[in-house]
Amino acid sequence: MLYLSDNSSASRVVSSNVVSTIVEEEETGETVEMLEPIAEASLETATAKVMFVEKEEDLVVTCKPLVIEEEPVIEKQITDPSSEEKQKIPYTVRNRRKRKKPIVNIATTGTPDAHRKGSNQRSRGKRFYKRSETLRGSERRSSVHSAVRRYNEDKNIMALNRCSDCNAILEEYDEDTISLAIVVLATYIHKDLDFAAPFLLEVLQVVARVASATFYPWQNEIVGSPPGHVCSVAKQFLRCICHQLAPNGVFVTLFLSKIEDHTFLKTLALALDDFGELSAMDAVHRLLEGLNRRTNLPPLRIQRAVLNLADYMEELPLESVGAWANLMVHFDIFFKKLITVLPENCDVSPLFRIMLVLLKCPAVKNLTALLDSFSKIISFTIQKARFKIRQLMELCSLAYRTFTKDRERLSLSRCVVVELNNALKFKISIPDANLIELVQFVCIDAGGRISETFFDENEMKQLQASWCSTGVLECMRSYMNDCIEFIGDLHTLAKVKSNMRGGSQNLNEDTLGSQLKAGVAQIIALEFTRTSHRDNRTVNRYLPWLYHPPSTMQQGPKEFVDSIAHVRLLSWLLLGSLTHSAMCPTFSYSNTNSITSLPISLDASSHIAEHVQVILACFAEQSSTSILHMSSLTHAFILCQLWTMYCEQFAMMSYPHSEQHNTAILAIMDFWGRVTPGVLQLLSHSKVLAERVNMHFLSLMEALLECHSSALPKLLPMWSPILFSYHSKLPGSTQVRLQTILNNPPPSLTKGEVNNFNCNIRISWLKGLQFKMGQIEVQWSNASQYLAV
Repeated sequence: MLYLSDNSSASRVVSSNVVSTIVEEEETGETVEMLEPIAEASLETATAKVMFVEKEEDLVVTCKPLVIEEEPVIEKQITDPSSEEKQKIPYTVRNRRKRKKPIVNIATTGTPDAHRKGSNQRSRGKRFYKRSETLRGSERRSSVHSAVRRYNEDKNIMALNRCSDCNAILEEYDEDTISLAIVVLATYIHKDLDFAAPFLLEVLQVVARVASATFYPWQNEIVGSPPGHVCSVAKQFLRCICHQLAPNGVFVTLFLSKIEDHTFLKTLALALDDFGELSAMDAVHRLLEGLNRRTNLPPLRIQRAVLNLADYMEELPLESVGAWANLMVHFDIFFKKLITVLPENCDVSPLFRIMLVLLKCPAVKNLTALLDSFSKIISFTIQKARFKIRQLMELCSLAYRTFTKDRERLSLSRCVVVELNNALKFKISIPDANLIELVQFVCIDAGGRISETFFDENEMKQLQASWCSTGVLECMRSYMNDCIEFIGDLHTLAKVKSNMRGGSQNLNEDTLGSQLKAGVAQIIALEFTRTSHRDNRTVNRYLPWLYHPPSTMQQGPKEFVDSIAHVRLLSWLLLGSLTHSAMCPTFSYSNTNSITSLPISLDASSHIAEHVQVILACFAEQSSTSILHMSSLTHAFILCQLWTMYCEQFAMMSYPHSEQHNTAILAIMDFWGRVTPGVLQLLSHSKVLAERVNMHFLSLMEALLECHSSALPKLLPMWSPILFSYHSKLPGSTQVRLQTILNNPPPSLTKGEVNNFNCNIRISWLKGLQFKMGQIEVQWSNASQYLAV
């Protein structure tokens, strides 16, 4: 406490703000005993002032009113100067630091005696200061560091006991205290619901975390909790609150809300499972009733409700048939209303999860009423929304296994096939990713696969391991003619390019059409394979011209155009078959659903060669009549390349020097024995045409070399005269390309080595060839000049 003297003889106490300033001085370690002694005469006339000096550092200290004990002594000394000799006022020499601190500056005026007495008092005070300095020096020097150290230690302790997210203090209580707190919450909600309503969702989630917590290891080994346990109290709280507020629509409000705790709905379902007054199924019943009564369903909130309902229904028991049967009518109304409010490009995965739970329920007889709603949801999803192919396959598979009548078991699969067929016939426009997913769906059901970009290897193995027939391929057989027309139509890729909607990272306008054609061709190839092992009636039904090529006397303009169309169709069909063999090799999977794709028998080799001969014989005359016929020679050599690798693939599937292996190699030699005379005849027309044929032959040999074909070394002696027909010495670039082919050693014929080494190489080669075929058809469709791709 500081006292100031004025003109009057009486002294007065400084105000509280000044007191706080002095208390700060006390906290820094400068006590009243350390003040400099003041003369007696100067106390009457002295004027004390408190100043703050600006320094480089600021000092922040806390207030501790310790100086109050010295107030009577100081007051006595000031009011009674005669007591100076009995008790002297100690002084201190202040060490100025580079910080902001209060300094007491006292200006004195008086007589020389006062100065003399003051000097004697200061000399005695200095001696006292030296003694006190010796005793307290070490403590004063370390006081600041000790305070900082204590502060840091306290702060570290507090950081360990605070929440890392909200910085709230973490407190620990025993189970009885938590149980009593839950009872208090229940009483509060029961007595004053209006005030508790804003915090109800948070309260339910907090109590649910207690109900699902694991306090002891033995809780994982038993079902439920012992009576009186805190988990039992928390579960009873959830039951009582839901039962109390169920008439007020608590489930509608709860499921429409954003629930941050992902385990809350699971805990709620488990808590209501063994509650007789309000079961877990009753909660779904009240929710659907409340939603169906509403005339306006906001799209965003209804999607949140569907997501919460999917999480809740996956935890429901599947034993009660009657409870599930009562929900079917409400779900039918809810699904029909839901289709009208869902926005475009929404994710329907939660909705598919609800449908999967319903298909697994025991009320099979009542499920037939939901098939129509399921079909509408699937149609809406394919046309306007996003979905996961795995969930769609599970839906069709469950429906195929659950129902017994064909009309019911194939209802969902037929809906998928109808949407795909309408999209292939350009009756509807669906997102590009969905269109590729549907083609992928049918390929997987048939035992194939179109692209590795949609599934990684592990996911594909899991999908094939758990694969069950969905009936999609069975429904697709009715539209096989439309599929053949899709891959055979020249303007298909141009239409796909114009109707492209985008939205997929793996597809663009140059790759979408060719990807679709290759996928549909693989479906046709697998369907032909399933029936051609008995006879060729399926091939004759859909390709009646294959075994009846035009004769030599019938090779006119019409036969030339028809042969081009047939060669293009065969090229896509063989491309689909080779893609399946490369993507799903039989030796890499132990799955019995993987089949060998051989849609066309090797007996048709001679007939395919005759279709190529028609193009070679008529190309010199017919190519100049129309610009659209200029690419016919390219299609012919692409078919020769694909048929050679097709026979090579058949040879790889059998052991070397076996009968099947020798038959495939003989088919290759017989094919080129029939085609080579037509090529030599074409070379005799002109030198320009001979150069074009040489370029095609070099490209053919490079492709066979890239695929490590074992037939290439056997065919080189027969192809050498073709390259030197007009040139005694080949041009430099052609000579380098040919020499690279000749210097390459032939590959091994071991089955395992060839298959393992060539899978990735064939996939890369097929992708490039697929892109090339697509670009040629697009350019031909647009009636533009053909440029070599």
